[in-house]
Amino acid sequence: MRCPFQCHHREHCREACRTDRHRLARAQTARKGYQLVAAHRCFFARSRPTALAAFTPSVGMMEPWVAWLSERAGLTRRTAAVICLAAGWLLGQGSVLAFGRAAHWHPLRGIAHLAGLNFFGLVEFLSANLLMPLSALLVSVFLGWRMGRRMPASELSGLSPTSQRILLLALRYVCPVGIVIVLIAGFGA
Repeated sequence: MRCPFQCHHREHCREACRTDRHRLARAQTARKGYQLVAAHRCFFARSRPTALAAFTPSVGMMEPWVAWLSERAGLTRRTAAVICLAAGWLLGQGSVLAFGRAAHWHPLRGIAHLAGLNFFGLVEFLSANLLMPLSALLVSVFLGWRMGRRMPASELSGLSPTSQRILLLALRYVCPVGIVIVLIAGFGA
């Protein structure tokens, strides 16, 4: 059998052939590494606006927690922001590790419906099937029962009085029932 370097595997040639193969493999790996670095640079050059767009809402989501820590715990805004950033980073590490070292760690093995979910799967399941429908339910109940007729007319501009009554009826009765059905279906699936 001939090797790629056209030798006949004689004893004196085997070692040279092996080192040449290793040299070739190293060169190919280095080339792939360069391509990976180039792709990495290209990705980040294109994704900077996306990263900025993803970062700015996180600042807005962090603000209520920073204000709460500042008021209740008497911390400075800077300290409260650092604590919130650290907590967010720590929670984010669970999601990152769920794709690597902790991919086979299932925190809720004892619950049959959630047994196969790792940390990221659990966070995704709970946010999609519990937190989003629950927040929609709370908004619907608040707008329908607490705001009710006190909603400013400028918010409902363009709606006839009949349409306003139908909207209020939907916010009070139809939306909560539909959202509860979505909640039950999300946990029943």
